[in-house]
Amino acid sequence: MSEKLYDLRFVEEMSGGNREFTRQLMMLFIETVPESLENINRYYQNEQYDKLSSELHKLKSTVNTVKIPALTEKIEDFENLCKSNNQNSQLREYVYEFNEVLPAVIEQMESDLSCMEEE
Repeated sequence: MSEKLYDLRFVEEMSGGNREFTRQLMMLFIETVPESLENINRYYQNEQYDKLSSELHKLKSTVNTVKIPALTEKIEDFENLCKSNNQNSQLREYVYEFNEVLPAVIEQMESDLSCMEEE
């Protein structure tokens, strides 16, 4: 696989190197993020910016924990744009980017998880 889209060093430090904890956190990410992404898309399409902001706020700690560089800086701005009900093209770009990056991160995590289980 090409460039790593996430970085678990923070998780590994936080867990004291506990591989089972890291594995469980990865599984939780894989299980919960697709629903968050569905909600982001639905709220954006329905112009429910308050709900979109809330969903992003919940997702922010997850993105920051697994250090997704492509989204870490943007999620805060995305959330703030939603709070201001600013319906500019930047919102559309963020939705597009989250739909590109999050599934790719999930795919990478699933692959990495398989490798961990083989060890």
